[in-house]
Amino acid sequence: MGLVPEMFWSHKAVLLTTGQTELESLVASIVAASPTQKGAPPTILSKVGSRLAICQNSGLPCPSLGDDFVYLVLSENDIDFGSHLQVERIKTLPSKKGQTQLLSTVLPQAMTFVQSALAKGCSVCVSCDTGKDVNVGVVATALQMFFDDNGHFAMTTGPRKVDKQSIRTRLEWIISERPQANPSRSTLKRVNEFLLSPEAYRNAQSYGSETSNRVVE
Repeated sequence: MGLVPEMFWSHKAVLLTTGQTELESLVASIVAASPTQKGAPPTILSKVGSRLAICQNSGLPCPSLGDDFVYLVLSENDIDFGSHLQVERIKTLPSKKGQTQLLSTVLPQAMTFVQSALAKGCSVCVSCDTGKDVNVGVVATALQMFFDDNGHFAMTTGPRKVDKQSIRTRLEWIISERPQANPSRSTLKRVNEFLLSPEAYRNAQSYGSETSNRVVE
């Protein structure tokens, strides 16, 4: 959960006297509040005119991002960023369940949110617990779906060439600006499956995910 020894000793008394049912939320709040847990600042992707950014959840909120940014937060835990950020949350699942959910729920739901935000002129920062795996997959998918090969925002209803090379190119855009990006093979596999599936399938997945657990602030 990210609780390092320094945090434990600083909060030893309250940790040892907290009941099991409240312990998990207490640890999460200690970790989130610790300055040692602040992640690296968001990486703004200049290739697409700063319309997308990538961040670790522990790096939010980030004053360097302007008011035109909205946030897509992917996390296994409930994280409180306050009421001043425009946040959409997608709760993720651990291990193998998370990979199935990535294809069936997270990617369709995330693309619906990103598409809507970009169309309104907003920029989108996508964060996850590690800052280098699931959110990288989401951003790579958005780059493929909503930006052309030159990095220009292109909301088109017509067919667009999608193949493994074009997906790899988008991933290279990310890694060139955020070297710590390191999506797992499973994440990349789900991204490829999603993008290379027929559009009708993706639309059906997106429609089916509309009733899934979302929190918008």
